[in-house]
Amino acid sequence: MSEPSRSAARSLTASTVLWIAMALWVGSLALPAYREVDGGTWILGVFVLLFGEFGCLGGIPCWYANPVAWWCWQRVLATKEAGWPTLLAIWFVTLIAVPALRIKEIPTIDVSDKVEPAVGVYVWVASIGLTAIGVTMAVVGRGRTVPPPPPPPLTP
Repeated sequence: MSEPSRSAARSLTASTVLWIAMALWVGSLALPAYREVDGGTWILGVFVLLFGEFGCLGGIPCWYANPVAWWCWQRVLATKEAGWPTLLAIWFVTLIAVPALRIKEIPTIDVSDKVEPAVGVYVWVASIGLTAIGVTMAVVGRGRTVPPPPPPPLTP
């Protein structure tokens, strides 16, 4: 396989991974994200994963992963300008998003008891992780292209 076709295959694979990550992220909004430990109320993902930015004020920084993931999707899929800063940003917020699996209470949601994660949070964390993998594939794969050969010397 020639180098241009390998580069195109890497780009297509990275784009596919990012589109799957976006689909998982949207799906996580419709799934229950947390439930009360007593077996009571289920809290849908749209209330804590999308509007949970206000949870940051209560000391839960996990939701900062959303705007960074949106920014990465835009940089890679729309403008094709993702670079090392994009790569570092998404891996940093991936590390911030993983503790969402251990949250025991949500200060911005009015629930009476402690909460535990449900399937929506796992899907959300998977979407952020897949975004990190897709951005890595796009940035690192693009950097492996072979430079064109130098032009032949001019002879008089």
